Amino acid sequence: MGTWIAEQITCKLIASSVIEEGDRELYSYGFFLLISKIFFFFVAVIAGLLTDTTVESIIFYVVFMLLRTYAGGIHARTEMSCTVLTTLALIASVLVIKQLEMHTIGAISLLMFGIGSLCILVFSPLDTDGKPLDKHEKRQYKTICIAIIIIYVIVALIAWIHCIKNIFYPVCCGICLESILLMLGKICDHRESRNHII
Repeated sequence: MGTWIAEQITCKLIASSVIEEGDRELYSYGFFLLISKIFFFFVAVIAGLLTDTTVESIIFYVVFMLLRTYAGGIHARTEMSCTVLTTLALIASVLVIKQLEMHTIGAISLLMFGIGSLCILVFSPLDTDGKPLDKHEKRQYKTICIAIIIIYVIVALIAWIHCIKNIFYPVCCGICLESILLMLGKICDHRESRNHII
């Protein structure tokens, strides 16, 4: 659905001579990413409204998506499966945030945050066949990931020290979800590499 909408927007811009035909693929992909992010933002917000964690859901979404952009992670094979799985992951994360706030599991969350941050620092960035990264881009993305993690660590520690749960838990969950997707992506890449060798 997102692809179709992105292509329709691109076609109209080409027909209006706003963009050139040669840039069709670039703009279609850009519009697709924008539409996807807007859609998933609304999914997170709706899940937040239903669980009375709207602010937390927005913080979580920003934390997760910013990391996802530069760290990468596993990708579904089809747009439909990507939409469904991402929607489920976002909803599940919001539910986890709600449970963490209710039961105040700070120490375990801090441990998971640390492990997740370490995984991202070690294994990012992870490129895909559709969007391969050259050596320069990998170094650049790695630097950005490190900077993002440092900022998140500072924010999370300050929130933990001052018991600001509606900031601490969303940041933790954003880090943990991205680290899980990154690890799954690495495992899938490793298996595919072995299959090619065999």
